[in-house]
Amino acid sequence: MYWKRIQTFVKPEDKVVHLFSGSLAKGDYTRVDMDAEMNPDVVCRTEDVDKHIEHNSIDIVFADPPYTLADSKIGYKGNYPNKKKTISSVYSILKPNGLLFWLDTALPMFRKTEFELVGVITILISTNHRVRLVSVFRKI
Repeated sequence: MYWKRIQTFVKPEDKVVHLFSGSLAKGDYTRVDMDAEMNPDVVCRTEDVDKHIEHNSIDIVFADPPYTLADSKIGYKGNYPNKKKTISSVYSILKPNGLLFWLDTALPMFRKTEFELVGVITILISTNHRVRLVSVFRKI
């Protein structure tokens, strides 16, 4: 349900990347995942996405990382990313004023010289009834 609703922020002309895409179906976006078995469009660690996608070329990035190390062992084959490095890598590929939507259980660390927090969306019903937060950042 999250994925369908959050797509309302996307305009038809936007170039979109979805990190930690897992089994997400093909669509009008680039799927990035480190697990080649999931058949993503780009296979890499999210910390290195800037080495695989042109800098300043993306309008919107959606990220749905594992929330904890324990979660990463369940559905992500142990891929618990360095979230700070991932956000820095995303900064490189976003166009000026591009948006990052980060779904997590906490507000991630970010550089205020790179991003402005422009909104938050709280999701109350989820796996194990954990509250999730979509943090919306704009590249400065």
